Amino acid sequence: MNPYLSGEGADGLTAQRAYLEANNGIRGLEILEPRDVAHAAELFRRDGFVVIAQALDSAQVEFLAKGCQEVADEILALDTDRRGNRGSHRYSFGGSSLTRSQLHRPEWRMLLENALVNEVVTAIFQSPDFVLRAASGDFCLPGAIGYQPLHSDIRDWKDNATTPFSAFHDPRGQLTIRDLPCPYVCANFLPQEVTRLNGPTRQIPGTQNS
Repeated sequence: MNPYLSGEGADGLTAQRAYLEANNGIRGLEILEPRDVAHAAELFRRDGFVVIAQALDSAQVEFLAKGCQEVADEILALDTDRRGNRGSHRYSFGGSSLTRSQLHRPEWRMLLENALVNEVVTAIFQSPDFVLRAASGDFCLPGAIGYQPLHSDIRDWKDNATTPFSAFHDPRGQLTIRDLPCPYVCANFLPQEVTRLNGPTRQIPGTQNS
C-alpha cells in the first residue's frame, strides 16, 4: 500500500513521486522475446499476465502512436476541463466511442493481425477458436494524480445494472470466476515509453486464481 496516495497539495505529490520512483515496478519481471511463445503461455497461467518485447516493429509503433494521438485530440476537444471519462485527466478510448471500440480506425485493426499475439492467445487457450470482444485502450494526461482502482475486467455477476456483460454466474454459489480456467485475455500495446511515473498498468501476480 502506498502511504502517500491520500496526501494533499504539493507536499503530498512530492512524496507520492518519491515513493513511485523508489518502489514502482515489479522487481525481477521477465520480459520475453517474440520467439518464446510456449514460455509466454506458462508465465501467463502462473502470474495472470506476461510481458513480451517487440510485438510491434518501429513502423507499427509509430502508426499506432499517431492514431492514438489523433483520437485523443478528438476526445480532448470535447473535454476542455479535462474531467476525463475514467477520472480527472484519465480516458478510455473505448468509453469515448458509441461502439465501446475503435475498430473503425485502421491503427486498431492492425493489431488484430498481429501474428505473435494470435500465437500466444492460441497457446493460452490451447485452441485457435476464440473471438474478439473489443479494441480500445486508455490514456492519461499530465495532472492525472489519481489511480483507477485495482480490478479485473471480468468478474462475478451481481445484477443486470452492475454487471451487464463479462460476468460469470454460478447459481449454486459454489464457484467464482477465479476458480475457472482463463476465459478472457486482454492484449495491451504500448505506443510510447512507460516509466515509473507516467501511469504503467498495475498487476499483482497470481491474483487471477482463487
